[in-house]
Amino acid sequence: MISCDDESLCIFTKNIYLNGLKQQLQVESWGYDSIRIRLSPDVIIQTPDYQALLPEKPIVDKEDCQQLNGNTFINGNIKFIINDDNETWSIQRQSDRLILIQTQSTTFLPYNYPVSVYSPIYTLYKLSLIYTHVQNGYLYGLGQHHYGHNLTLPYHNFHLPFVFSSTAPTNGDITIPWYIHTSGFGFLWNQPGYGSFDVKNDKEIMWTANATHQLDLWITTIPKEKSISSLFYPIIMKNYVDVIGHPN
Repeated sequence: MISCDDESLCIFTKNIYLNGLKQQLQVESWGYDSIRIRLSPDVIIQTPDYQALLPEKPIVDKEDCQQLNGNTFINGNIKFIINDDNETWSIQRQSDRLILIQTQSTTFLPYNYPVSVYSPIYTLYKLSLIYTHVQNGYLYGLGQHHYGHNLTLPYHNFHLPFVFSSTAPTNGDITIPWYIHTSGFGFLWNQPGYGSFDVKNDKEIMWTANATHQLDLWITTIPKEKSISSLFYPIIMKNYVDVIGHPN
């Protein structure tokens, strides 16, 4: 189904089946040419108290939202597609029909709770998301770093654990689960907590979360009138700060 009104501009929900288990998928417009994707094995979509995204999503033109059939959702220049297996999905840019992301698997495993008086309302899971960048290119980001000449290099084969010792600000370095790809899109892992990020051969990506209720991510790209031959980084970064907050 799709709903478009003054309060909730565009929301697409669908039940999909992973390993035979029904899960609820929710995709919605979240800024211009951007979408937020949430997947819950409990069929309860949540808005966590701790997240990178601002609680209120930016106001956009609801006419940019489209649903061509029961497996696709469009917001501006970005298109979400559920594949024929009803388990995996892909993200496509409308203007050049370039597949930005193709998922390989999403896995929720039971989380073993430590001995504690804390009893969560919803079940926690160990989450793993694996996808590929179909197109050639490089990714930059995952934090701010101070080098000799302020040079940030692309990640080719890299493992980044999100644990306290590596994510705490140290000597001017800070880890942010956000990157920009040179094919003209940005990706935000909206999962607070411990986990990891892996990239292999520039294309194979895996994110993990050690204990989470659901998958939660945000993807943005350039508008239809722009191309990757133009200066697109300021556009991607503007979309990014519009949803996480502008510096004071």
